[in-house]
Amino acid sequence: MTSFYNTIQNLQEVFYIGTNQHVYEGYWANGWIVGDITGSNPTAAPGSALTSFNDPQNQQEVFYEGTNQHIYEAFYSNGWIVEDVTGSNPVAAPGTALTGFYNTVQNLQEMFFIGANQHVYEAYWSNGWIVGDITGSNPPAAQGSGLTSFNNPQNQQEVFYEGTNQHIYEAFYSNGWLVEDVTGSNPVVVVGSPLTGFLNPQKNLQEVFYIGTNLHLYQAYWSNGWIVGDVSGSNAVAAQGSALTSFFNPQQNMEEVFYVGANQHIYEAYYSNGWVVGDVTGSNPVAAPDSALTSFFNSGQNQQEVFYVGTNQHVYEAFWSGGWYFEDMSGSNQTSSASCQLREYIWLNGKPVAIENQ
Repeated sequence: MTSFYNTIQNLQEVFYIGTNQHVYEGYWANGWIVGDITGSNPTAAPGSALTSFNDPQNQQEVFYEGTNQHIYEAFYSNGWIVEDVTGSNPVAAPGTALTGFYNTVQNLQEMFFIGANQHVYEAYWSNGWIVGDITGSNPPAAQGSGLTSFNNPQNQQEVFYEGTNQHIYEAFYSNGWLVEDVTGSNPVVVVGSPLTGFLNPQKNLQEVFYIGTNLHLYQAYWSNGWIVGDVSGSNAVAAQGSALTSFFNPQQNMEEVFYVGANQHIYEAYYSNGWVVGDVTGSNPVAAPDSALTSFFNSGQNQQEVFYVGTNQHVYEAFWSGGWYFEDMSGSNQTSSASCQLREYIWLNGKPVAIENQ
């Protein structure tokens, strides 16, 4: 799944892949309205990831992997239009992670995927989709690597992936793509760890989160070098295969990260003079094994919102309003594939900026 808060129309928007492999949109208009955005266009591959963002022209954009391993974009312009991003360029690895954002400095749509050669590729729009290899001779991505990305205020695009040595690598653009090891001598990631990250505008910090081999949640942040710390501590560990999602809460100036615990409950870790971890789910429906996660900060209502797939394949929303409240978003509509990917946004310079979990 993937989601964002549409600040132009003041709409919560969530996208997921249905059991028929079509991509569905759910948006809130005094109730959740769900519609098929794929129609007769190419369907999503089983296990396809999703990524999305809303650009300043109020064009909603969603990306997915097709059964031919091409990346497709669905965008809204008086109706949903689908086009092939990949074209004659290298195809994606089956089940590749996807990540993307709108580059507000250069006014570019940018998205990233892992190719069949395990290199990380960038696709950006400049009167057509241009695709390039950003890995080059640097370490390739591991099979099943997550991806996350954002644009920082110095107009540096930053993309993170897992290498074959279970280290996290950062690729950043500075007159060319440069790659460096984030993990170093710190705890390595569990194989196939999801990734999530954002730029913290309050502290001007790049932050990325991953799951370690001990199933603890770790944070890496840049402060004249990468510093890595254990977020979970003695709190609930992540389930095997847990997804991750995160955002920066501008109302309370807090980092917030969500993961699935071993009991299939959703947990929130937030920073308030130290990391605090709490059970979001409580007595509400638990997450399905391998449930995706997505989240955003709703600036219209000043609400934290997180979405997950329940054991009945319905998409559930948990939102904070003095306590966690739950709602079945799917209702009688098309249910979700549990492992469909979810996506999150952060608040940067007064605008939502897309980031990727896995």
